This record gives sequence, structure tokens and C-alpha cells, in this order.
Amino acid sequence: MIREIGVVMRKELKEMGVEGGGRRARLTPLVGLLVAGGLFPFNFGVRYVLPETMLLMGMLLPALFVLPIVADTFAGERERHTLETLLATRLPDRAILFGKLGAIVFYAFVLSVASLLLGVITVNVAHPEARPLLAPAAIYARTLIEIVLVATLMTGIGLLISLGASTVRQAQQRFSMVLLVPMLIPAVIGGLPARLREPIREMLASGRLTPARLLLGALVVLNVVILGIAMQRFQRSRLITA
Repeated sequence: MIREIGVVMRKELKEMGVEGGGRRARLTPLVGLLVAGGLFPFNFGVRYVLPETMLLMGMLLPALFVLPIVADTFAGERERHTLETLLATRLPDRAILFGKLGAIVFYAFVLSVASLLLGVITVNVAHPEARPLLAPAAIYARTLIEIVLVATLMTGIGLLISLGASTVRQAQQRFSMVLLVPMLIPAVIGGLPARLREPIREMLASGRLTPARLLLGALVVLNVVILGIAMQRFQRSRLITA
């Protein structure tokens, strides 16, 4: 299975940014690097290396690189009439699914790490009086874990949407609507009964449950749920007849 997943990953990474988007698609990661590694850290200044900023970057960076490409996974192949060819191979269903997911997560992870490195260089060059501007190693390690989890979650959701979309545009529109859901979380939490909010507030105040731990725990749970749904939804016969 590992070998087959690697075959699909290599195929996806080779085609990423080439088919369907041309030069514009190939420029997307470069623009993302300039924004994430230059504009973001320049605006944050010396605050860029603070733990809370790194926590924010761990969410923003993978989103920046996953969003432009995830809708193309299945809907794009369906538009280009290459999905039937892929499904006609002897590759196992899960190898196709996890190969596509792994390629996008790897792509987003590499570019996110490059953005972090570029960002650290940017703030140190922009603020020579405060050098060296570096976050503790534990903060960087936590941020890398967060990047993997966020990239996996967003890719998993994107794969589910792309599976049921007939065009890339349709998949992108549906994905954009899904991204509005996190904005409702504060309102949902605020609407919880006091008896449910109070234990969470006490744990946060005591330090037993930090926002970072809460976020990472929620990401792990959501990833398990989304990937489980994706494995059940991915049915070769249904895709062939769609």
C-alpha cells in the first residue's frame, strides 16, 4: 500500500501547478511565499516570533497553500477526463485517496516551512536592532505539528467536496462556504449554557488547558472524523458512473 500511495503522490506532485492552471498556477506558490514569508512577518514586526503569532501562522500558512489546489483533486480530473483513466488502474482505492491527500499535505508543509524560515529572516533584516529574533524551539515544533494537522484537515475536507463536485469552480464555491463555519464557533461557544462554559474557562485560567493544546486536540479529533468519512465516501464504482 505504501508503494502505491507513493506512486499517486509522485503523479500528483508532478502535475501540480501544470495541468489546468498553466503559468498562473505555477506562480501561485511563489506569490504565496512572498505574502507569507515577506508581507505577514513585515506587518507583525518583532511580534512575529511570539507564541501566539506562531499559533496563528500554523493555521494561516497551510490554508494559503492548500486552498488554491485542493478543489482540483477530483473535480479537475473529472473536467479533464483523466479521472476514468486513474480509476481504471489497479491502484487500491485508499492508495488513490491517500496519495492525493499526501501530495497536497506535503506540498503545503514544505511551502509553509519555507515561509516560516523566510519570515524569520525578514523580521531579523527589518529589525536589526532587536536581533536575534527567534522563537523557542518548542514553539517551532508545535507550529510544525499544527501545520501538518491543519493541512491534513483542510485537504480532507477539500477532497470530500471535490469528490461530489462536477467542476472545479463548483468545488471552490462549496469549499468557500465551508470555510465560513469556523467564524461561527465563537457565537456557538457564547451560546453554550454557563455550566458547560465554566469548566473550560477554569481549565484555561489554571493553565491545564492552553489554547494551543485545545486547538491541537480539536484538530486531531476533526482529522480522524474527516478522514474516516472520506474513506467511506470514496467508492470507485460511484465515481466511474458519476
